[in-house]
Amino acid sequence: KITIMARVKANISKLIVGFIIKNKQGLDILGDNTLNGMIDEESTLFKKGDIFSACFIFAMPLLTAGEYSITSSVAKGSLEEHNILHWQNDALILVSQCTSISAGIAGVPMQSIAIERIKNEFT
Repeated sequence: KITIMARVKANISKLIVGFIIKNKQGLDILGDNTLNGMIDEESTLFKKGDIFSACFIFAMPLLTAGEYSITSSVAKGSLEEHNILHWQNDALILVSQCTSISAGIAGVPMQSIAIERIKNEFT
């Protein structure tokens, strides 16, 4: 769960809140924004003095051991055309101590791993 909170300094329509998780080399691992969850335009209207909280709940992938940073942003507009109102690089640093990833930068927890002999054709 990632929660981003802010106070609105001026009236905003079409508010977008987002985050990106990056590895130590600056490679984007994952990210999202509120446009993917907004159904109506009224939910993106905020007045000066409002305080908002944007909450992202997701299954965190397993990350190879090391440091990761979360960058957060607040913008207005659309994905294609927007103005950044606030951008916070390295707002939070995460440290992964995971040692169970077999390949790649990130992995997903396996529900099951099994090997089974079906038939031996040589006996």
